Amino acid sequence: MKSRPSTKRELSQAISPGVWVGVDRSDVRRDLVAPLAAARDRVEAVRDAARRQIQEAEEELTRAVTKTWLFGASWQAIGTILGISRQAAAQRFGAAAREALRRRELDQENG
Repeated sequence: MKSRPSTKRELSQAISPGVWVGVDRSDVRRDLVAPLAAARDRVEAVRDAARRQIQEAEEELTRAVTKTWLFGASWQAIGTILGISRQAAAQRFGAAAREALRRRELDQENG
């Protein structure tokens, strides 16, 4: 029995129509489906985990920037730390910082 193709070229040659004369393709398909499905599942799992990590990192960065701003740092200083302009820092994190300030003021009023 021949070994499985290991390169793109070998795979291309293996799937050419002339190679399959008299061969039950359903066996070959079953051979390929499981590994491809497992690989797809692994890629999707890694992608989903990466998306969660990115989301968590974005949330952590927003919390850190908000606290820094609430402690009195300017958008210029925050932008410098992040390697972006003060305008970019204010646009990206300003809404979250203002909301945190509003919540803090409400908490102080309510005691």
